Amino acid sequence: MVAGPCRCGEADAAKMAENPRALIAADLAVRRPGHVPAVGFDLALPVIGAAGGDHAACEGIVMPASLALAGRCDACLQIGDRSKGADEKAERVVAAERPVFRGDGEIPGAVRP
Repeated sequence: MVAGPCRCGEADAAKMAENPRALIAADLAVRRPGHVPAVGFDLALPVIGAAGGDHAACEGIVMPASLALAGRCDACLQIGDRSKGADEKAERVVAAERPVFRGDGEIPGAVRP
């Protein structure tokens, strides 16, 4: 799993646009050596759209989906600025006795594009 700040709750428009790009770039770096990462926001995106795409829909869908996913992942890569949601996902992975990486350089074979 790749965990980091996402769009929900972000007041800064520039950060709101950058956060998904950073998650995708980290996903790609982890995917290149053969890992299969997941981003909770991406999992929830179609449902958010169907629910109207507003902030309430985002908050009510992203975190439950992301936390459920975190509990099933082999590891977590936590990127970017600290965020409550990313911390909760990392805690869920730690509770399952799986590793949390703080940079893609810690993951064997991960290569930034």
